[in-house]
Amino acid sequence: MAASRTISSLNRRLPVLLLSKRSSTMAAVDIIPHFPLKRPAGIEPPREFASLRLTDPVAKVKLFDDTPAWLATKHHDNLCSLLSTSRPYNRAYIQKPVDDLSDKMKAKGCADGPIDLIEQFALPIIYTILGVPFEDLEFLAKQNSIRTNGSSTAREASSANEELLRYLTNLVEARSKEPKDDLVNKLVTEQVKPGKLDKADAVQIAFLLLVAGNATMMNMIALGVVTLFQYTTQLAELKVNPDATVSGFVNELCRYHTTSAMAMRRVAKEDVFPNADEFYMHRKSSVEGEEPLGFGHEEHRCIAEHPAKAELRTICSATLFNKCLLGV
Repeated sequence: MAASRTISSLNRRLPVLLLSKRSSTMAAVDIIPHFPLKRPAGIEPPREFASLRLTDPVAKVKLFDDTPAWLATKHHDNLCSLLSTSRPYNRAYIQKPVDDLSDKMKAKGCADGPIDLIEQFALPIIYTILGVPFEDLEFLAKQNSIRTNGSSTAREASSANEELLRYLTNLVEARSKEPKDDLVNKLVTEQVKPGKLDKADAVQIAFLLLVAGNATMMNMIALGVVTLFQYTTQLAELKVNPDATVSGFVNELCRYHTTSAMAMRRVAKEDVFPNADEFYMHRKSSVEGEEPLGFGHEEHRCIAEHPAKAELRTICSATLFNKCLLGV
């Protein structure tokens, strides 16, 4: 960590000079640099970043094929702080969709056979929280699957990506004209209308919540249900006293399972948690200040950690189990 701080402080002090390779005198000229910028050493960021943050936080660059692009070195922090803030998320925007979907499952019952928890609950939950009409869910789920399943062609994946962005653009525009009680409307009301974000930014944030919070959350909900069926004593405790236990349960769930196994290429050099292969929702780290790495660490921490945990806490705080009589 000391080395990182030293490098960072050096970068802040070093001036940036873009040089023309065609000039025998190496005179400074106003050229558009190619991205990615050269690193002075493997572990050091490009020196130009520090200067760009001070003088040109959104700078013109060229990609490998000379395609023009914009390099954002500072505004990104504002968007990150908007999503990653640790303030309590308004549970009403999550609780109502959870209640509505669980009520539908309970009303349907098992007269026609077992209920598919993924199809009836875990899959539609993020769409419902955002404010997507239920009739559009199949179309959006299909587009999201095409862009992420790994078997689509590049053209198919790109087309699906554009379809999702087009849909969310229309949704943001609709909420600007006709407010409703959902998360996209909250984004428009609190960020776009006061001028903190423009509509394009709101679309990208909604897109991030949709695609990044879809398969990961769907799988984590399912894993949480299965895990509680395996640890029935903890399930009983969660149902009796959800307010006191749900935060510990969610933290342990994110330690015990991972829904993005290939996203973080890290190897543990030593054990951090005793009896780590056991699920225990009252677990405390053996090292003060240590946390599970399910959401990453420091500046590489998942910016959607807090809304994801809020969603899991709402779902698992006895709502799903008590309403639908799961585990009885």
